[in-house]
Amino acid sequence: MDTLESIKSFCAQCGKRPLILDTNIFLLFLIGNADKKFIRDTRCTQKFTPENYDTLLIVFRYFKNEILITPHILTEISNFSIRDISEPRLSHYFARKVERLKLHKEENIPLTDLLGMDLKLLTRFGFTDMGIIDIAKKTGAVIFSDDMGLCLHANSQKIPSINFTTLTSKV
Repeated sequence: MDTLESIKSFCAQCGKRPLILDTNIFLLFLIGNADKKFIRDTRCTQKFTPENYDTLLIVFRYFKNEILITPHILTEISNFSIRDISEPRLSHYFARKVERLKLHKEENIPLTDLLGMDLKLLTRFGFTDMGIIDIAKKTGAVIFSDDMGLCLHANSQKIPSINFTTLTSKV
């Protein structure tokens, strides 16, 4: 799915599904939710724009009001946030982030499942992305990422995905 129209069409055909956001897209969502002007001032989101955040919100309308998150994604979000945001913004951002995260559903991948995955794929994509793939398979969620490699792999596994970079280049 690489246009808003193709996303709309997919959802009309397949129904509203949950989304699983990759770390960068989740960071854009959380930082934009705290303050859209803050997107360009934060190292982990400075490649995005406030308009990208608006596009993200448009996409959300087509899906279930349910965002799935894994402990791996949460860890990456926390690490990037602490590294890239300084006080007093960090406290404000974390307060908003905690409230926002209460609205999402956590999905966990048992360690034995992760360790049982194809070693070549783990080496290529890492635990976080392979966890995203696994959760999407199990839940029917759509992957939303700016990582073209992850999206291509998901598509090869018949898992629907949205590549944010491609989408925003066509908006």
